[in-house]
Amino acid sequence: RGLLHEDNNNIDAAIKDFTKVIELAPNDYFGYYNRATLYNRKGNYTEAISDLNHIVAINQFILSSWL
Repeated sequence: RGLLHEDNNNIDAAIKDFTKVIELAPNDYFGYYNRATLYNRKGNYTEAISDLNHIVAINQFILSSWL
């Protein structure tokens, strides 16, 4: 649904939906990535960087569990 909101240029609704995705699946990077791109579009660079940092942390956790 967040992607549909984004396609319709309803950025705030899309951010709200991806925030819900993150709440439901905090270890899945999909919600963080999409929300980061939306924050970037709005010029909210601090929030975008924060979400991107979460992606790095999640991927390091996943990678370390494979080693």
